[in-house]
Amino acid sequence: MKLVGFLLFAWLAGCGLIVSMSMTPFIKAPLFLWWMVVCGYQWFRHVQAAKRVALLRVNSDGQVVLFAKNGQFRRGLLARGTLVLQRFAWLRIDLENGSHHAELLSGCAVEDANWHRLQLIWQQNRQLIGGVSAN
Repeated sequence: MKLVGFLLFAWLAGCGLIVSMSMTPFIKAPLFLWWMVVCGYQWFRHVQAAKRVALLRVNSDGQVVLFAKNGQFRRGLLARGTLVLQRFAWLRIDLENGSHHAELLSGCAVEDANWHRLQLIWQQNRQLIGGVSAN
């Protein structure tokens, strides 16, 4: 549900930014429509991904297993561009079949031991995956 709020905030912020720009309406209108289409497409992609993935497990060596709701699973590795912060994580995953997957996660290390574990895994494997330092 937090992702829904984030997407809604991004959509509203973009709309507000476009409306506040000092441009002619002939430029604003197509830009506004383009922003609506892009946000709608991203929303659709997130909803479809949420329907496919039921569980995500990250092993201590950076290996990732995505469990689908139909019982199947796919293996992968944390990829370059993965970022884990105190409350948010953007996981980029390279799957075995060559495709790519991304997940936006939120959590709190104080309240959730799994979130703390994810932070530790990312810190220990940051050199291997080329992650950005959170500190």
